[in-house]
Amino acid sequence: MKMIKNCTYKTIAGDRYEAKIHLDPYNSRARLLDYQGDANKTVEELKRICRKHGFGKLICMAYRRDQPVLLDNGLVSEGEIDGYFKGETAVCLSYFFDLQRQISGYLEKEDEIIAYCAKYQQQGDLQEESDSLRTAGKEDAGQIARLMAEVFPDYPTPMDDPEYIQKMMDEDVLFKMIEIDGKLVSIASADMSPKFLNAEITDCATHPSFRGKGCLNKLIFALERDLKRMGYITAFSLARARSYGMNIVLSKHGYEYGGRHINNCRIMNGFEDMNIWAKRL
Repeated sequence: MKMIKNCTYKTIAGDRYEAKIHLDPYNSRARLLDYQGDANKTVEELKRICRKHGFGKLICMAYRRDQPVLLDNGLVSEGEIDGYFKGETAVCLSYFFDLQRQISGYLEKEDEIIAYCAKYQQQGDLQEESDSLRTAGKEDAGQIARLMAEVFPDYPTPMDDPEYIQKMMDEDVLFKMIEIDGKLVSIASADMSPKFLNAEITDCATHPSFRGKGCLNKLIFALERDLKRMGYITAFSLARARSYGMNIVLSKHGYEYGGRHINNCRIMNGFEDMNIWAKRL
């Protein structure tokens, strides 16, 4: 896995707008995470920033009321997340500076996977936690980093860096892990937004020798249980569109397919499409 140190979160502000953004050179993109005020002016400034950095894509989480003006500004709709903004739906809009990045050669295959997942809807094995499943702490960051590096030779965030993982734990990211015979075999996290009461289920990895044993089913169930206790409204996840495994797991847990980010991030084999899944908790 490649080390990625230059991703930054920052707040920008201007005439009648303020926004929280994520600048991500490794994945050649910027993301609009939160904004108040004039959506069109916000996006115009973000376009300027993207061009300055040579990014290929801008991704915006926007309120539905702002969708028409953003579509007029050249953005395209890639999906939506039910309940993202404290119960209000977010539309997922993107602008492609690199027109080749807007083209996916795998849509037919990816659509077949979504159709296949439908038969598994809400059939998850929702088991209670066992002694092998627990919340991860900072002392576990080293073995989490080693597992992520083993499972993903390439990944959109520096999950092979224990310091990065420890920082995430300080910033509203909840990790659950499964250990067998003292060895970490599976991990998943919930990246929580206390402001909007949503959480992204992410960083899901299982050691190859333990796949097919329901580890992620158990981890997602445990994460959802804790999120419900904390009053979170929505969980969502982005799954590799060409991979059956995670899409099936999410469908089993009652997540609903909400669209697809085209050439969203680098994972395993260059830029990959990511399916959007969401669930009201």
